[in-house]
Amino acid sequence: MDKKYTLTDITIEVEEDGKTYTLHKILPLGEIPSQEEGRVGGWVESEENLSHKGHCFVWDEAMVFGGARISGHAVIEGEAEVYGNAKVLGFSVVADKSKVFGNSRVYGEATIIDNSQVYGNSQVYGNASMRGNSRIYGNSRLTGGASMWDTSQAYSGASIKGNSVIRGNAEVTGAQR
Repeated sequence: MDKKYTLTDITIEVEEDGKTYTLHKILPLGEIPSQEEGRVGGWVESEENLSHKGHCFVWDEAMVFGGARISGHAVIEGEAEVYGNAKVLGFSVVADKSKVFGNSRVYGEATIIDNSQVYGNSQVYGNASMRGNSRIYGNSRLTGGASMWDTSQAYSGASIKGNSVIRGNAEVTGAQR
């Protein structure tokens, strides 16, 4: 299998949940579809965090560490963080200062932007999107074309699907929408 990036000797240390991780700046080898002129790779702890298959990549100052895994055509960019045992795959995008962590999954064509957070065994998939300071956690799901905006929250097993839009200071808990 051909490698699409290499780990450089440039490292930073990050601390999460009392543990220190050493991350390496990555350097793309050849052309990556999401690459723009002058764009540099992000940070990963090891090659286990970012697949060499597909067009997935970590850009800018984004970080992936712990048992987190990026695969398929997923793009992690900006100052986004993916860690813990989180998985981001498919054609998903996690950008800006968003975080995906814990045992969460983001897949399909999901978009997580701004300062949004996905954690606590939650799943965001299909064409679902999150923006603003929205949060989903506690075994909840956001799927289909559903969206969360602003400071909205979904938790305690909430299931938001279809073309639902949750925004403002709304909270959805354990409810079917």
